[in-house]
Amino acid sequence: ASDTDAPKKTSTASSTNEQVLLDRLKLIGSLSGAYHGLALNKTNKTLADVVEEALVGILSEGAKLGKAKEAEWLAKQLRDVKRFGENVTLRNDGIPHAVGETCVYLYTKECFWYKLLNTVVRNYQTMTIEQIKTLGPFCWILDWYITKKGSGGNFTVYRGLTITDEQRQQFIKKTEDIEFISFTSTSRNRKLAEVFGNTLLVFDLDVISSFHGTHVKCGKDISFLSRFPEEEEYLMYPGRLFRFVQYEYDSDTMKHIIHLKSSNQNP
Repeated sequence: ASDTDAPKKTSTASSTNEQVLLDRLKLIGSLSGAYHGLALNKTNKTLADVVEEALVGILSEGAKLGKAKEAEWLAKQLRDVKRFGENVTLRNDGIPHAVGETCVYLYTKECFWYKLLNTVVRNYQTMTIEQIKTLGPFCWILDWYITKKGSGGNFTVYRGLTITDEQRQQFIKKTEDIEFISFTSTSRNRKLAEVFGNTLLVFDLDVISSFHGTHVKCGKDISFLSRFPEEEEYLMYPGRLFRFVQYEYDSDTMKHIIHLKSSNQNP
């Protein structure tokens, strides 16, 4: 009886752990954190193992969406740099440039992957355990890499997007910090950002962090890695906090402009 009971107990414990992680994810909205808790905590996995899980996840999601060819190409790029993650531990070792830069490059590629990743992360309340397993590895590598290689300074970045009046009011009426829970693509080129959408978000990063006394590091300049270097892209990582400063309407460009300033609670 004990032999047949043992697997059931293990399965039950695993299911309980997964439910705890889902509940935590719905509370804090961190896909990277959920994946770490599910697959990396108290393991001896190397970065190469995570890269393998990332490419398998891409293939799985691509097949579901009828994007198998795109997924195969993306997975091949990761497979080609997997060797750089061998013998790289997940505790103290950083992400090798070859692996991190490949993930950044793939994220900027116009395809199903970045769209799916951002859609799922923004709707984290409905995320499933399966999505943590398929999207989590890539998200974890990208998040870890640009967080450790983040850049800050006395500058401003911009993002053009299309939102409704109701969505704009959510920015304007917010008295607490506004958290951007997904990767957020911005540009240091205002004119270029103004081309997109009906609203321009202006992010002021000229803020000193309360943690280390230097400028906050909300993301990384990835223009040299991007497929579109002329966009001067600055990729902000998940969980960055901003506060609303000012709203204005520019009749010349016919844009709603929302000014935001980084919180000093950002690292």
